[in-house]
Amino acid sequence: MSEITKPILLDETGQRIADALELIAIAQAGEAADIQSWASVQQIVRNGLGPKAFPVGARLTSAHSSYTSIEWDVVAHNQHKKPGDDSAPTMTLLMHACIYGRPFDALELLWANTGESALPAGTYNFTLYKGGNGGRTEEDGTYQFTTTEPIPAGGGWTHNKVGNSYATAGDYKPENITSGVVTTYDASGSQIEGNLTVTAGNGGTSLGTASNAQGDIVDTVGKFNSVMRRAYGSNHWGESAARQWLNSDAAANAWWTKQTVFDLPPSYANQAGFLSGLDADFLAAVGPVDIVTAYNTVYDVNGTITGTYTTRDRFWLPSRVEMGYGPENSISEGSVLPYYDGASETDKIKYDIASPTIARYWWLRSPQPWLAYNVRCVYPSGALNNLNANNGFGLAAACVIY
Repeated sequence: MSEITKPILLDETGQRIADALELIAIAQAGEAADIQSWASVQQIVRNGLGPKAFPVGARLTSAHSSYTSIEWDVVAHNQHKKPGDDSAPTMTLLMHACIYGRPFDALELLWANTGESALPAGTYNFTLYKGGNGGRTEEDGTYQFTTTEPIPAGGGWTHNKVGNSYATAGDYKPENITSGVVTTYDASGSQIEGNLTVTAGNGGTSLGTASNAQGDIVDTVGKFNSVMRRAYGSNHWGESAARQWLNSDAAANAWWTKQTVFDLPPSYANQAGFLSGLDADFLAAVGPVDIVTAYNTVYDVNGTITGTYTTRDRFWLPSRVEMGYGPENSISEGSVLPYYDGASETDKIKYDIASPTIARYWWLRSPQPWLAYNVRCVYPSGALNNLNANNGFGLAAACVIY
């Protein structure tokens, strides 16, 4: 009597090995983009087989409801660490194209009501000291305006010309300030009243002194922002609209919240958060990591203008050094990604995910350290530069599988 042969059942370890061998074979055949299960990709990475199955330079694809699909370049292995477990294998991905039309940050309030009660309607004055863009003095003086509605706690006001940059020295003049207008806002960033006339004078209550740099600002009532951030937004990644959008799954008009007393909503607040369109299988494989970013050396809301700070993000923008452009102001914000180690500028070009033949400006997270508003970016040529945070450039997010 012959024996009945039973089917061989793979245990969990055997199944992972089988999955790994299958994925390695696919990757070696140049078909990494055809892999369908991100859970399998995650398991291969966890088994330490990521570099074999998905070598640096491999490209994977995830679904996205707004962009159909997103291609991800494998840019590093074991470089970004799993929080609490430095020995865990990881794989870093970066979007191959960018999502265009995304300001790094919006224009901000010049003054915020940090008190517990509303600022009553009335006449107020403020002084500009080294109050032109970059600390210029031609526009310096004391100016006044009158409100007809109170400014609630958490609200504030802005001036449409304070901090503006001009082409020549002769363009900086006090008339810029008196020809501009003040607009007031509530705590949510909604306008209360606008087109308030500004004149030279010290009538009413003094709010203090606005300036370019932190050391020259005097807060008498409420709190003044750097005039540069009023004019062009903030270059602080941790407080940026870009960071919020990339890490939110909230609906349109629900993902943005104020990160500082000066924040105003960005132009794309009416679009759903980036995560809301990503496939759940992909999101389940992505874990948060700690990201280091430099401070600028001019102004920050928290008073720190040296060194670095750390954020914990699932999706983030690469730094200057990670893209192979070298450290920012001799401060390291990570290390060069192997994919870009020795790469040419042409290799750093990003195309528009919606218009694949158009090369775009795209944001990095590093600040230009000698200004409070300029952010490092990559030109359509692949060259490094820096531009105003409120420009609607491209976002190419990085993330880590572990």
